[in-house]
Amino acid sequence: MVKFTLHLDNKAVDEAIQEGDGTALALQEIVERVKGNANAMSADFRTKKSKTKGVPVGNKQPIFGGDVEEFGGRQVGIIYTANYAAQKHNHEHNTLLKSI
Repeated sequence: MVKFTLHLDNKAVDEAIQEGDGTALALQEIVERVKGNANAMSADFRTKKSKTKGVPVGNKQPIFGGDVEEFGGRQVGIIYTANYAAQKHNHEHNTLLKSI
């Protein structure tokens, strides 16, 4: 019988994951799934119609956007409200939290 102990350098493992070829792609797949869930959950929502300075506004469907970017050497997935309707739906229904 052979026994051994493996000690991992957490910083090195973290760096290897962040620099891995598939990290950004895997994160992008997650962002797309969550963004799709949020857009589907809010598909029947519309903001109220009104006029601003005589120009009709409102009656818009929420749009949630997302992307993967690098910040400080780390891949970060970002999902955001891309218009006012999405902000309103997210505020009223916690759409982004529920879409996870």
